[in-house]
Amino acid sequence: NYPFRKFKIQKTEVKTREHSLTIEQLRLFINHKPSRDRERMARDMFLLMFYLIGINTKDLYFLSKPDKNGRVNYSRAKTGRKYSVKLEPEALNIIKNYKCEDRLLNISDWYKSHLDWQKYINIELKEIGKAITLELQKKDPKADFPENVSTNWARHTWATIARNYCRIDKDNVALCLGHEDSDNRVTDIYIRYDYSIIDESNRKVLDLLIK
Repeated sequence: NYPFRKFKIQKTEVKTREHSLTIEQLRLFINHKPSRDRERMARDMFLLMFYLIGINTKDLYFLSKPDKNGRVNYSRAKTGRKYSVKLEPEALNIIKNYKCEDRLLNISDWYKSHLDWQKYINIELKEIGKAITLELQKKDPKADFPENVSTNWARHTWATIARNYCRIDKDNVALCLGHEDSDNRVTDIYIRYDYSIIDESNRKVLDLLIK
């Protein structure tokens, strides 16, 4: 007769600390000229994560080739939620340099696990941050660039630009990120996913970068 056996207390949601690039900082990152192959790989992978709406390193490492419609489909390792993202030209320009026979990228040919790969990316991202800061300070000694950039910044940066710069409403940002709204969990069962909303939102974010 214990009444609380099936009762669960919902976890308190705490806002994570800010770790996203501004649109101006992201443009500086895109235009940075790597001096080493591993540095170039880290820059490319961060941008690819951004172009794929914040995919994480584990999912990207194991990602299969696109389907006949030019979409990558996967279940997110962290949540099990299904994703389908259209490969935009910006993403394809990176992917063509990392061709693989059985996966989207050939990263597994060089790194034995996604954790090793992620570690090296994050090391190089910090070096890129330092290099960009040095370049900026040639014109303005007080200028700086975040030097603690890591792979998870790609997801936060996409979401921040989508909401604050493109004015995409929060529900659509959440849809693109694959977040589950606890208030609408039952309603979501009855709604078929409209991937065109995700595609249009991502295209709007990417178009902003080239303005």
